[in-house]
Amino acid sequence: MNKGVILAIIIAAIASMVEAIGGYALATGLIDANPHALIMTFSGIAGMWIAIIIALSSRSH
Repeated sequence: MNKGVILAIIIAAIASMVEAIGGYALATGLIDANPHALIMTFSGIAGMWIAIIIALSSRSH
């Protein structure tokens, strides 16, 4: 396992946690559908894509 794969796994884990927290807060009504919840959800999705891109780019080297 090279550094890129480990970094990608860490980013994916953090992103999924952020996304889960945002989704839980929205579902339980802790926060309304305000920009903060949407930012958390989209940052989670973006983090997953960043992790995938890092993993793919590190494999090609």
